[in-house]
Order: sequence, then C-alpha cells, then structure tokens
Amino acid sequence: MKTDDVIEHIEKQNVTAVELLDEFDPNLQFKFAKAMTALKQVIDDVRILYPDASYYIQDDAFYLMLGDSHSGDHKQNANTNLIALTDNHKLAGCISGGGF
Repeated sequence: MKTDDVIEHIEKQNVTAVELLDEFDPNLQFKFAKAMTALKQVIDDVRILYPDASYYIQDDAFYLMLGDSHSGDHKQNANTNLIALTDNHKLAGCISGGGF
C-alpha cells in the first residue's frame, strides 16, 4: 500500500499504523525493538571511549560518528572526519528525516 492508500485506510477503518503493522506481521514490533536495542548497545560500547559518539543520518546514509556531527560557533562545520562506520547504502531509500 502506498502512502496515500495507507492514510485513507487508517481514516476509513479507524485504525492506527501500529494496528496495521500488527495485522501484517505481529513479530515486526519485536524485530524493530530488537534492532533498536542492538543499536543502543553499539553506541553505549563506543561511548566508553568516545562519550560524544552518536548516530547521524544524512541523505539516506546512516553513520556512526565518534563525536558531534558539526562544530563551530553555529555548528556550521561538518565533522566528516569523525565518521567511523557507515551502512554502505544498505538503508538507501529506507530513511526519511526531518521534524514533524
């Protein structure tokens, strides 16, 4: 189902996105939670030595950085030299960012 179809279905059937996902595969919530726990463990391990380490998402790429993504007075300087790992485009087309 494409985005417009999902929105219409949610409105017409008075269901939530979580309910739709559970209907499709009840194990997906568990899989997602497991993946998030694994990502949290990785960053916790890295932060033992690099306490400012973080994940950063840019243009459909997922990065593990050993410090802040940007620095300077107005955070205008990209710290690309702190990129330690990347997803090698495994998540291309799967990530969307921004504020709601």
